[in-house]
Amino acid sequence: MKNIKQLAEITDKSSYTHVIYMSEKQEELSTEAKKFLEGFPGPLLVLGQNIEQLSNRFSFITLKNEDINSDTIEYPTRKLKNILEEERTIKQLDTNGTILAHALRGNNTYPLIVQQNNSYYVATSNLFDWISYYIGESLFSYFQQKPETNKKLAYLRLEDVHPAADTYQLKEIAELLKEKKKLLTLLKEKKIPYMITVIPVYTDPDTGKTLHLKDKPELVDLLRSMQDDGAAIIMHGYTHQFYDSETGEGFEFWDVKTDQPIRQPKHEKPKTKDDFPNIEAYNQYVKKGEEFEEKYTTDHIEKGIQELVDAKLYPVAFEAPHYTMSQKGYEILSRYFSTYVGQLQLSDTTWKSMHSPAYRSTPSFLHGMKLMPETVGFIEEDKPQAIAKMKANALSVAKLSDGVIGAFYHPYLGVKPLKEVLKDLESIPNIEWIDLQKEKNEVKMKDIHITTNKDGIHVEKPTSANDIIDYIKQYGFFLILGFVIIVFLLLLKRAKKLES
Repeated sequence: MKNIKQLAEITDKSSYTHVIYMSEKQEELSTEAKKFLEGFPGPLLVLGQNIEQLSNRFSFITLKNEDINSDTIEYPTRKLKNILEEERTIKQLDTNGTILAHALRGNNTYPLIVQQNNSYYVATSNLFDWISYYIGESLFSYFQQKPETNKKLAYLRLEDVHPAADTYQLKEIAELLKEKKKLLTLLKEKKIPYMITVIPVYTDPDTGKTLHLKDKPELVDLLRSMQDDGAAIIMHGYTHQFYDSETGEGFEFWDVKTDQPIRQPKHEKPKTKDDFPNIEAYNQYVKKGEEFEEKYTTDHIEKGIQELVDAKLYPVAFEAPHYTMSQKGYEILSRYFSTYVGQLQLSDTTWKSMHSPAYRSTPSFLHGMKLMPETVGFIEEDKPQAIAKMKANALSVAKLSDGVIGAFYHPYLGVKPLKEVLKDLESIPNIEWIDLQKEKNEVKMKDIHITTNKDGIHVEKPTSANDIIDYIKQYGFFLILGFVIIVFLLLLKRAKKLES
């Protein structure tokens, strides 16, 4: 990714196969930039401003003086029509090119994504909400790629399970999914694998008391059983908090109070340049903060993996609490996990800018991690239309090329709403549930190595005291019986010797 003003620094322009130019503000393009963009022989995608300065290549577009605001868009060839969360500004234009997507206002339609040959234009620089998904759909044409599958891929994630979770409610849900799995297997149809996001430590903000997984053996036994039934364990942070909020409510890898990366202990207020006598002192402070973030993030990731593995719960992917994490955090995380689930924080400017594409991908700032996107949201308590909204989103995502229907559900809502969610999702034609346990994933930390493939989970780890205790629990009767038999045979042999 380069700023258009850095074009002169690029010496190997001929090596590019595709070019995307996006601008959020009106500015004068240099002669060199215009010459490069208009003369580029490969596919060119332009988003937002300054399209009028490329009038030779984009002669099929004529901009009008006034922009429009729209909260509804449609993609006719995919039979999609979606309402945006808020109105977005769209550049108004006429075109004799192919209109891939429209923006709607009242009874009028306006071009949103247009194409002629290998030149593409998106009449907004906004990349959020359904506009992003529509742009993603147009990229199949732009890159001349076909979808990888005709199946409608989906996953269900049980969210925020921690040592203080209601074991009874979770057990009810586990039984429902298990029975569903049995029934579908019996009918030789699809089964429903699922994911569970687990937080190893719970902290009560009122008492300061902490609960670890080892403190709740009944929960661990249930989670192991669910894991054995095909549930993929997703590590959802270590404590799901940084300040003193309740586990499950707080942010762990982002300082939400100052809206910046965590680079100092929670009781310290971050400093600015004005707090230092010179730039050298400030730079030293910044370096110290970066070192703090590295250690804090590393410690929490490693402690989380260790506690899960000690409980024989083997994480196959990671999800950041509230989807918030700094760019450095993602880099650190990639040293341990190959797979990330959920949405992504897009920059260190603010945690409020987060998104994920509609399909699986490997964003560059994930440093090799693959992204399993969350796309259709969750069921909010006391929101009567929540299930209907999730179903509508799922039906739309199912129409996108390689779209992943990624949903999550909080177990504290009980079994009844989940039954309705499953019924709605299963009604989508050609749906196929993603089984993360049977896909290629890798988690590595020191001498712990977890991998998954078509044969399931494989774990390499040193033998612990817990392993020995579990072995004794499982085989103790036979060990004692064997010992008694050996003693009996020795005594019998001795008795025969005495007789002789």
